[in-house]
Amino acid sequence: MERCYHDKPDLDKEIEAITDLATTAKDEMDFAMESRNSVYYNEDKKAAHEAVEDMAQAYAGLLGRLSAADKQVVETRIGMKIKEIQSAYEIMTLSDIED
Repeated sequence: MERCYHDKPDLDKEIEAITDLATTAKDEMDFAMESRNSVYYNEDKKAAHEAVEDMAQAYAGLLGRLSAADKQVVETRIGMKIKEIQSAYEIMTLSDIED
């Protein structure tokens, strides 16, 4: 169901929540990279994967509920950050395959 936010603070709260998930995902990826070649790496990588998935699902879920105008606002404000984190996670997992 498409939703148009007439109340900007509600949309801002949802964007802030996704931004918090993005920060968590980035932190978990950093922890995983720091623990690379240690016994903690697999568990840290799993935590990073879960955090990236949570972020991506929240972002896609929000976009799926928005009007075209509000979707554009969200994509402009946080879309690049989401894509950067997803790309960084993919690179991190690809480097595992190459090792």
